Amino acid sequence: MSDNVDGNIEQPGRRSVGVWALVGVGVGLAIVLLLGAVLVVLLLEDSGDNGPSTVKGGKTLTVTGTLELIGDVDGTTENCWGSGGYSDLGEGTQVIVRDDSGKTVGIGSLDAGSVPERFDFGDTIVSCGWSFTVEEVTSGAASYSVEVAHRGEIAFTEDEAESVALTLGS
Repeated sequence: MSDNVDGNIEQPGRRSVGVWALVGVGVGLAIVLLLGAVLVVLLLEDSGDNGPSTVKGGKTLTVTGTLELIGDVDGTTENCWGSGGYSDLGEGTQVIVRDDSGKTVGIGSLDAGSVPERFDFGDTIVSCGWSFTVEEVTSGAASYSVEVAHRGEIAFTEDEAESVALTLGS
């Protein structure tokens, strides 16, 4: 017999069952939280938040093009940029590609500007040209548009994606 003076009957091993039950509940709760986090990530990935996206395993395309600014330019023949009302144009200016629903499907930037040969008059710069490349653009849309800074959108098709040309100024 036991020396239990309280009159309670001891139940050997009962405490260890309670601990294992708590561990089991904790593991179960951790699994539920992990599955919830995965679900949130999947929902955010496909939320249509107008951020750039690609179709997993799907076909993508590369959009390449040029922007030419005539007038309101500054710099040298090797490195020029917009001035006056076009001072937001220069190396690194954001280029956005959208599909026909308006969803952003690619983001790139302008390369360093240079003076096109036909406008190279020595020290007088009257035009500046930039090239851009936007890679991994989600393909399959009926049409696309490209926008540089806030200068409006120019529409193009997938067949025209390798030679988009924009001109600003007069």
